[in-house]
Amino acid sequence: MYIVAFALGTIFGSFANAMAWRLHTGATVGGRSKCVKCKTTLGPQDLIPILSWAVLRGRCRSCQGRISWHYPAAELAGGFLFACTLWRFESIFETPLLLLFEVLFLVLILVCVCMDLRWKELPLELMVFGLGAMLIVQLAVRGVSVTELIAALFVCAVFFGSQWMLSSGRWIGSGDIFFSMFLAARLGSWELTLTGIYLTYVVGGVVAVPLLLMKRMKRGSNIPFAPFLLFGFLGALWFGEGILNAVRGIFSV
Repeated sequence: MYIVAFALGTIFGSFANAMAWRLHTGATVGGRSKCVKCKTTLGPQDLIPILSWAVLRGRCRSCQGRISWHYPAAELAGGFLFACTLWRFESIFETPLLLLFEVLFLVLILVCVCMDLRWKELPLELMVFGLGAMLIVQLAVRGVSVTELIAALFVCAVFFGSQWMLSSGRWIGSGDIFFSMFLAARLGSWELTLTGIYLTYVVGGVVAVPLLLMKRMKRGSNIPFAPFLLFGFLGALWFGEGILNAVRGIFSV
């Protein structure tokens, strides 16, 4: 089952990366995939996740133009996310509706991260759609309380919104605020949301400090923030309850 989940995840990761490209360029969502350089329509042998890129050594079969490493990276990320979701929430795979929306959630966050990594932009319309869909699922299907959802969204809006206002958009982009609220809606709890924010900055520090020491990045550099949000909030989704229980145990001593 984990192999199947990983394989399906790579397919959806490939779709998410293609969707990110089409949203960025304004191309239509439908239609066959083409080489971005020579515009040759790609055949089935060119679209096998990860394997096609590896066999072709990262080059187009027709024009020998380089194929970005973002493609296999997105496919690997999709496989990893699907396999981890099966590991953490096997019950989701027994409920078709929850499975459908979990797949939608994973694809949307992959699209957002792909766009932020490559072009430092986030699709507002897609995030608003995802946020609305997630609120409906949390309220109607999972039975999360309205109060908890509002509190989770409020925490993100205030924490990240205040940074955006104080820095006039230099510290954080407006798209990151909506992306964090979308992720918070999936968490469905203000405590888990705070945990996600904490883990976001822990991951950011772990990545940024070595880059600063190696002078690969300068202080004040504008770097994509969505990947850090993704790691932080997924950490809260998968391990947040254990972290909160440990913190409660420490403070209750």
